[in-house]
Amino acid sequence: ARARRAHELANLRRQLAVAERRASARETRLAPLPARPLDEPQRQELDRLSARFPGLLDGGDDTRFRLIVDTIPGTRLYEAYPLEGLLVVVMNRQHPFFSELYGPLLESGGGEDDQIRSLLDLVVLAAARGEAAEVGAPQVAKALIQRWSDVMSEFLKEEADG
Repeated sequence: ARARRAHELANLRRQLAVAERRASARETRLAPLPARPLDEPQRQELDRLSARFPGLLDGGDDTRFRLIVDTIPGTRLYEAYPLEGLLVVVMNRQHPFFSELYGPLLESGGGEDDQIRSLLDLVVLAAARGEAAEVGAPQVAKALIQRWSDVMSEFLKEEADG
């Protein structure tokens, strides 16, 4: 089971790296992200993720983004962790966006579905970067993403009664 999970994680990393590299190549055209320290709960969650995803915070390449898929607390589509020179974005596996749209594209593993999924990766990275770049009212940006996630969740839910 561990070997299978390691293989699945490695395959997922390869798929997500396409969008990470593309976003990183264009990052230089944007204003730098403001330095903002993580609070204690964010630091603890990032430590948990680092243990779960070895190499998550390694700076061995030129990518400035890390996109991973995991279960996160709450109802947000993603959580973002801006660090010095790196933006870690965790997409919530429990959000209906994942089960209704993203997951099926990820599992189909081929051709046009990979291209669409990679574009969705860029949309999520752009939203996370936009939120992390907000200097005037970061709590307002965070609240907006929360509302957006909740509305998206409601719109994508399957109706139990058809």
